[in-house]
Amino acid sequence: MNLRQQLESLSQELAELHDERMDRFDQTLHTIREAYELALNHHAADAIDIARRVTHPLSPSEGRKILAAMIQSLPDDPKALLNISDVTELLSVSPATVAEWIETGQLKASNLSKSQRPRWAIRRADFDRFLEFRAAR
Repeated sequence: MNLRQQLESLSQELAELHDERMDRFDQTLHTIREAYELALNHHAADAIDIARRVTHPLSPSEGRKILAAMIQSLPDDPKALLNISDVTELLSVSPATVAEWIETGQLKASNLSKSQRPRWAIRRADFDRFLEFRAAR
């Protein structure tokens, strides 16, 4: 099952919660956290950013809206995300150079890591814009 299907399945689970009387708010927050972990494992940077904003228990309908936004943020092309290694290979530069471009804001990237050591994901569209900018200079 791909990430989109997994997130849609979680959304369906939240729809079924609407009719139950258990603590739906905490269960919804747990489901969003599960979706965050799935997105993290699949390097889905935009979906991760959406899930990170959730800090409090939600109603199932609010949770379904967040999952819908996460699903909509997924790239259609699974190769739409690059990491530092991909960029170094494509441009024949060092990882330190790519990290510097990210740190200075020249190359837009999302940090997928929860730890102090960053794990960068670069959307293909942002990489293409970076190349256009460099070519124009």
